[in-house]
Amino acid sequence: MNVFRPILRPLRPMPFSLARASVCVPPTTTTFKRTIVYLDGLVEEDRATINQPSPEVLKLQEESEKYVDEAWNRLTGEHAATFSLPKDLLLQVFTHKSFRHGVLPYNERLAFYGRRLFSLQVACLVAAHKSDGPTSIAGRDVEALKSKTAQGLLHSRGSIFKIAKESGLLPIIRWAPAQKFDNLMEVNPRTTGLLEVGAQTVYASIGAVAMCHGGAKAEQFIKKVIMAGPFGVTNATE
Repeated sequence: MNVFRPILRPLRPMPFSLARASVCVPPTTTTFKRTIVYLDGLVEEDRATINQPSPEVLKLQEESEKYVDEAWNRLTGEHAATFSLPKDLLLQVFTHKSFRHGVLPYNERLAFYGRRLFSLQVACLVAAHKSDGPTSIAGRDVEALKSKTAQGLLHSRGSIFKIAKESGLLPIIRWAPAQKFDNLMEVNPRTTGLLEVGAQTVYASIGAVAMCHGGAKAEQFIKKVIMAGPFGVTNATE
């Protein structure tokens, strides 16, 4: 037991000194505060004066809405009333993520949704022909999906870009290219990114119609405007 006595003995209190006390600096705590202002209690006159855009911004907004409406009417043609969209959604269709660094609502997710719907409708239309061949499934000619035309529609954006170009959508699209162009119709769309931006706008129009009017109207939009319209894929590929 005597062996463990030196280990179990109580520790001696260390003498207090000013030199030792000066080293022991107490930890500091930094508190950050933020102020949240709730605007629900304001009257309409006070609410209108907060973050009110300048007249120049309002003028540009009105001009953008006017040009976008005209472009949408050209694209949809006689079906413009059937596939009408709200102004804010229509502006989103024509707004790329690069415009004002993505602060405004842009069309990326609408285009993702619209491209999936377009691929589904193209596959259904191509495989709609009846066939009794050995490779047919449920009496449908699924081998037609391997054709050059079908593969071009499903995987290439060239034909979709032609819709945006021939219908005059390219000058209306709000995006920020890496360099300025004097004439969008004369630049190389593949090297400048214009092909991607134009095709994405057309796909976004399909997604916007689906979000606003439902899947049945989106199917009609693909068939009547994108496929068989005056600037449709059927006319572009001929």
